[in-house]
Amino acid sequence: MRIINKFIKKSLMLCCLIAFFINVEGCSKSKQEGDLKNQQAKKSANIVAAKYDKNLEAILGDDGLIYEILEDGDKASMAVATYNDVGLTDIIVPEAVVYEEKEYNVTEIKASAFESNLLLEKIVLSKGLERIGESAFYSCAGLSYIEIPDSVESINDAAFDECGALNEMVFGGNAPVFGKNAVKNGEGLNIYYPVTATGWGNLLQQTYNLCKWQTWDNTVPKRDIVLLLDVSGSMSGKINKLREAAQTFIDGMVGRRLNTRISVISYESSAKLVSGFTTNKLLLAYQLGKLSAGGGTKYTRALDAADNLLKNSDADQKSIVMFSDGEPNDSTSSIYSLADKLRDTYTIYAVGLLSSDSQRNILKKVAGGDDRYFEADQIKDLLEAFSQLVKDFGREENTTAKIQRHNVTYDLLKGKTTFCVGSLEYAAIAIVPG
Repeated sequence: MRIINKFIKKSLMLCCLIAFFINVEGCSKSKQEGDLKNQQAKKSANIVAAKYDKNLEAILGDDGLIYEILEDGDKASMAVATYNDVGLTDIIVPEAVVYEEKEYNVTEIKASAFESNLLLEKIVLSKGLERIGESAFYSCAGLSYIEIPDSVESINDAAFDECGALNEMVFGGNAPVFGKNAVKNGEGLNIYYPVTATGWGNLLQQTYNLCKWQTWDNTVPKRDIVLLLDVSGSMSGKINKLREAAQTFIDGMVGRRLNTRISVISYESSAKLVSGFTTNKLLLAYQLGKLSAGGGTKYTRALDAADNLLKNSDADQKSIVMFSDGEPNDSTSSIYSLADKLRDTYTIYAVGLLSSDSQRNILKKVAGGDDRYFEADQIKDLLEAFSQLVKDFGREENTTAKIQRHNVTYDLLKGKTTFCVGSLEYAAIAIVPG
């Protein structure tokens, strides 16, 4: 229990109005609205550029996929038609494609787009995808795991049939329309769907009766976490350690079934959005692999960028995890002032990478205490701290804020109290967290 006493001396018959606003972290669900302060943070990093390839006579993306424009009146979108790079083992179907200076949403994977691709191991399907065509991934023997976003409306005949290694499919929303043999009907396939979603009835489960059908709890507190990754010049010899620490955290925390999304921002002299909020650890791993070091270190730019993202989040719990070696170029006073402000709304943790004692102290002050600072090899302890946040969420706290005058106690949490303080009179205010 902590008691804070402030003694206020007022002149004769000076009337005072005292109002307190107490914010106990984790005790209430808040939604904040507002536009992001920079355009970069508005968009997902999962957008690719494409151009017309004369040899292929097709639209070829920088990602090695071939696209086709779908005309729908005034609204046009893109479909993944097939692939050009036969060596692809990991495929990310983007949210959008930029072609001839116009941005197209990717809404469909065409029939047989990846059929019999024996090298394919990992697929990321981005939000906005609506249709998965007939035999789109038929006989992709190496495919083992896939998440289906809640935007998908139909999975056509044999789309995932004969995918012998496929053992887990996680759906994000209501049941799409399943075509004939849309997925393999085998004992090794676990299919997860949200406990509150509709359409996952007995008929569908009887059709694919050899699969193991399970729900994941989408009613647990929704969490959004922003990872701030220091890629400044001083991190040039530590990038691999940074990737390893960040990936360990992602593997233990992110996932549709954990109702947790992660966004990644890299920072040096400026902040850059590496990945928008996602539950897909494969996409995050792909983006981590592209990090490189160089430039100065501006903590305030990184913290501002995280704030810009989280302002528009509707998550129940919002957190920032800053990874750094603790060598910022901006003034510590401005860093601490901004961090203090953000901790009123978000939980902040810091992870040090080969830091000295003085550098550790900077990160501890950003996080708000020793208990929120971890070394890069203590990620498991950090995961446990997040686990405790979930356990504490929604728990009632008996915080009080009171003032005593002439043996009369005023409860400041229940409203405003106006009174006059006489000459040389001291008023004691006690704020006691439960």
